Order: sequence, then C-alpha cells, then structure tokens
Amino acid sequence: MEHATKVHVRLAVEGGWPPVAFEEVSVKALGDHLYELASPPAFANRLAVGDVVRVVHHGSPEQVWVDSIIESSGHSTVRVVFFRAAGQDSEDNLRRELVRLGAKIHETTLDGMISVDIPAEVDYEAVRTVLQEGESRNFWEFDEGAISSLHDRDA
Repeated sequence: MEHATKVHVRLAVEGGWPPVAFEEVSVKALGDHLYELASPPAFANRLAVGDVVRVVHHGSPEQVWVDSIIESSGHSTVRVVFFRAAGQDSEDNLRRELVRLGAKIHETTLDGMISVDIPAEVDYEAVRTVLQEGESRNFWEFDEGAISSLHDRDA
C-alpha cells in the first residue's frame, strides 16, 4: 500500500468543529512507510506541505493513517473562512494578494473556506498582516494551523 496518494489524519473534534473526525491529505510516497504532504490540510493542525510523516496501515478496508511527523518542511498552513456578508470582492482580493505574496491557495471541501500553503521563503509577516486586516474588518476569519519555526516570530 506504499503507493497511496492520500493519507488519513485523525482530528480532535471540539464543539462540533471540525465537522469531520478525519480528513484525507494528498501525499507523495517516499517508501518505508514515509510520505511527503503534497497539499495543506483543511483541518489538521501541525501539518504543512512538504512535511514528511510516518504512517500506519489499519482498518477494514485497510487505510493509511498519519502516525507521526518525521521532518518539518519549513512551510506553514493557514485556513481562511470567508464571511458571505463581506461579498465576493473581499474574497477575490485576498486570493490575489496571497498569490502575489507567494502563498498557494488550495480549495477545501467546505464552500467559503480555503487552506493556504505558505512556503518557507515567503514573508509570513506580510501574509499575517493582510489576514489580520481583513479579519478586523469582518471579511473573514483565519486560523494558523501550522506555523513553521521559520515563520514564527516568537521562536
């Protein structure tokens, strides 16, 4: 089963969020039960694109589950939930600005929510400033799912 293109991640559900108990994340097989994340998770914390994870195989039918993080990539993951009352323009503007800053946007299964991959070389302070500005104007809410030590101003 080393050829899997998705792995499962268990989620801690609190107060009905996230709306699922696990999610699937796209990966690239490295061999010996190791996989590299190819997309940012929509809900899981502490995982980002490029991270190498060890998996276990279990269940019926057998599925591939993340067991541990072996190596962090330096990427960060944030999630944004757009407020419909703010209008489509605010969403479109944020998407354009994130791409301009070097982030990569991934659609999630939830309408109005994106997962954002922030590569190691991207200025996360610039990304955070844009996200905080829109959040303060009630355009969206964002969550820092995984902030790498390269992006963490407190590290």
